[in-house]
This record gives sequence, structure tokens and C-alpha cells, in this order.
Amino acid sequence: MLSKKNVISTIVTLGIIFLMSSNNVFGENLVNYHTNKDGSNFYYDKDSTKRSSGKVKVWTIEKHEGESLRRYLNLIQQIHPNIDFSNYSYTKALDEIDCNEDKARTLSIIHYNLESKVITTVSGEAPWEHLVPETIHNELKRIVCK
Repeated sequence: MLSKKNVISTIVTLGIIFLMSSNNVFGENLVNYHTNKDGSNFYYDKDSTKRSSGKVKVWTIEKHEGESLRRYLNLIQQIHPNIDFSNYSYTKALDEIDCNEDKARTLSIIHYNLESKVITTVSGEAPWEHLVPETIHNELKRIVCK
């Protein structure tokens, strides 16, 4: 039989392990930079931010909820009609932002399932697009281009 001291010690140890492991389910140093009204969250990995010649490369994560999730799944299902997204969980993207020219492009997109396994990957340099004021990408630019 466990003593009261051992039970308390075990509970405290498990609580510390839980708090340490639950801090970030994605395993990166994520910063939430935008939350939509529908509850969708957008993060960037602070540790992945690389600056060079006025440009920033940064990994981002999109986690959609509710109606936003249904719309997003509909969109990616149209792009990838032969891939099963029924266990979709989140999307990671490598974005490049030109801080001086107010432009951005996506270099890689990875869709993950509920077990954090890759569903599909798309890589290649997309064309540069001008950042539109009051958009999610412009919000990210304001943060990472400081």
C-alpha cells in the first residue's frame, strides 16, 4: 500500500510532466499571431524565423475549427481530389516575406492528420504577392519584420 506521502509525490510528479508536455502540442516555439472570430488559430514558430537581405522565412501553422474547418477542407479537397482529408488536423507552411517590398509567398505547405502524420506536401516557390492591409499575412509581416 502506498503511503500518503508517496501518493502526493506521484500526483505532483505527474502534474509537472503534464504541464511540461501540454505546453505545445506541435513541439515548436509557437506564437499565436491571429485568431479568427470562428476560433481558427494562426501561429508562427519563433525559433524558425530566418532573416536575410530584408526577407524573412518562417514556419506557420493554421489550426481551423468549426465552419472555418469545413470551408478549408472543401478548398483543399478541390485542390487534391484524390487524397483523403477525413482525419485532417492542421497545416504547416513555410512562408517567405519581403519586409522591404511588402510581398509574401509560400514555399511549402504540409497537411497533417490527427496523429501528426503527413497527409500531403506541396513544395515550390509560389509567385510573390503584395500584402494586403488588415490580412493575416500582413499581420505576420508586422511581427516578424520588426
